[in-house]
Amino acid sequence: MGGESNDLPVAANARLTEQPAPLVISRKEKGNVKKTLFILAGLAALGSLGYFGMHVSGQGVTPAAATTQDKPTLKIGVINVAKVLKNYDKANYLGEVLLTEAKAKDKYIQDQLLALQGEERKIEAEADKAKREAMMKDVGARKLDLDNQAREYKAKFGEKQAEMAVGVNKEINAVIDSIVKTYKLELVLTYPGVIDDAERDKAPDAFRRLSTPAAMVAWAHPGLDMTDTVIATLNKYFPKPAGAPAATGVPGTTNK
Repeated sequence: MGGESNDLPVAANARLTEQPAPLVISRKEKGNVKKTLFILAGLAALGSLGYFGMHVSGQGVTPAAATTQDKPTLKIGVINVAKVLKNYDKANYLGEVLLTEAKAKDKYIQDQLLALQGEERKIEAEADKAKREAMMKDVGARKLDLDNQAREYKAKFGEKQAEMAVGVNKEINAVIDSIVKTYKLELVLTYPGVIDDAERDKAPDAFRRLSTPAAMVAWAHPGLDMTDTVIATLNKYFPKPAGAPAATGVPGTTNK
């Protein structure tokens, strides 16, 4: 998937409302899709980010210039994976594409259901019982068809979600692998830190640090932080499709 845009991966654990109205994605899940951590949870589950991608072969990727001034002596790097995904343009573009597609499918199904409800109200006024029952049976069959369409889309949505997670995971690992070799690091730790400094020490940050089952970086020498280098390198070597509009309010977009 690296560099290609014809696949439309995704975001979020979308579920379809099966009874009585088959929604493609729920309101809550649309919110999940809008968060770049849509893949993050999946990537973290894959576990590979925590092992600094040493198994990934180099792809001719040269890390972007580091922005830190002084260099520590320890050969260790830390990466805020939440910030990486928030600022990885391609991942956010692909997630927004899939979200738009899901919303369109959801609207189509809802419009069709509303139309069928209108038909049912008219059918109720039909005096001929046999005719009324036949018409209601036809409406029921069409509702079932919509339900099946929603189920099929749910499956495709999940496949695209998995495809996106795998692709983005490989790209991030390739970049981390190149950084490990370039800076001759011996260990790289990833952590889901705050995305903006203004979020530090606020309730969400505190709850995450106090409840997370994973190791957290309590403090790190500024020179150890490879996060911005990973972001710059990802956006350089794995860009979103040429001509794609600038993101506005898309997860992963920095709006300061």
